[in-house]
Amino acid sequence: MKEENKNMTPPPFDPGRKPEPTPWYKRKETIIGIVIAVIVLGAMISAITFGARLITNHTIASIVSEKHEYRMLNEAGEYIASGTLDVYDGPEGTKTGGSFKENDIVWCDNTAYIDETEGLWGQTKTGWILIRDEDGSYASENVLTETSDGPGTIEAAKEIILYSDPSESAEQTGTLAKDEQARYTAVFRDLIGHEWYELENGSWAAQSSSVKEIQSKESKDEPRTDEEKSDTETKETDEETIPTEFAAKYAMKIRKEPNLDAEQVGSIKENEKVMITELKDGDNESVWGKIEDGKWVCMQDKEYTYFEETETEDTKETEQP
Repeated sequence: MKEENKNMTPPPFDPGRKPEPTPWYKRKETIIGIVIAVIVLGAMISAITFGARLITNHTIASIVSEKHEYRMLNEAGEYIASGTLDVYDGPEGTKTGGSFKENDIVWCDNTAYIDETEGLWGQTKTGWILIRDEDGSYASENVLTETSDGPGTIEAAKEIILYSDPSESAEQTGTLAKDEQARYTAVFRDLIGHEWYELENGSWAAQSSSVKEIQSKESKDEPRTDEEKSDTETKETDEETIPTEFAAKYAMKIRKEPNLDAEQVGSIKENEKVMITELKDGDNESVWGKIEDGKWVCMQDKEYTYFEETETEDTKETEQP
C-alpha cells in the first residue's frame, strides 16, 4: 500500500473511548427550557399589561362616575349669563356641545342644588347650566323690581303674546288680540330694563309699542271718599305693625346688622319660615329683613332673591272665587 493511502485510512475503532460532549446550547433540554421560559415570560407580560389596563380603566371609570347627589328645587326663573355657559346633560354631567354667550337671557324650567360644591344648576330646554358654585357666580337671576302697584288696563295695538312668567323664554299662555283689553295688577322692571305687566289672570305681557296703557293706577292726588281713606289708612297701619312671613329659598346666615360684614349670630335652613318685621336697603342693591333686634337676613341682592313671601290664610281666602 502506498504511503499516502495509508494516511487516509481512519483509525481503528476503540470501544473504550467516550464520545465528545454536545455543547449546552445544542442540547435538547436546553432548547425546551428556553422555549418554555419565553412562553412563561410572554404570559406574565400579557397578564401584567391586562391588569394595568383593568386598573387604569377602573380608575377612569371611578373618576367619571364620582358625582355628587343633587336636590331638585323645582323653581323656574330667568338668568343672565355673566360669561360663556356650557350646556351639560345633567348636573355635573357631560358637555353636550351647546353653550350660551355672555349677556344671553336663559330661562330655566327647574333648578337643582349640590350641597358639597354649593352648586346651583339650572335646567334649560337643551340641558343644564351651572349658575353658581363655591368658586363663583356664572349667571345672575333676572330680579324684578316693582315700578307700579296698579291696577290699570292695557290694550293691544296688534296681537301680543302672553307668558306664564316675565320672560319671552317662558311658556306661552295665550295672546291678546288687536284692540283687546286686559287688566293688570302691577308693573315690574327686570335687570335688563324690560318692563312687564302682571295681568289679573296670572299671565305676563311685555311692555312694547304694541301695548297701550289706557288706564293708569289711581292717582294719589285724586279725591277719595271717607270709606276709601279709612280702608287705605287701615291697610297702611297693618303693613307697619303686622309682620310678614317669608320662607328661605336657600340656607342663609343671620347677622347682627344689615350688611355682609356684620357678625354672624345664627343661621336659617332652606325652606325655614321666619317673620320679617322691617325691611331696609343695604349695599350693592341689597334688601335686608329684620327678624328681631340684632338679627337681620339678606332678602335679596342684585343677583338673587333669597326669601319668598309665604301664602297666608288671608291670601288663600282672597284668591278663592
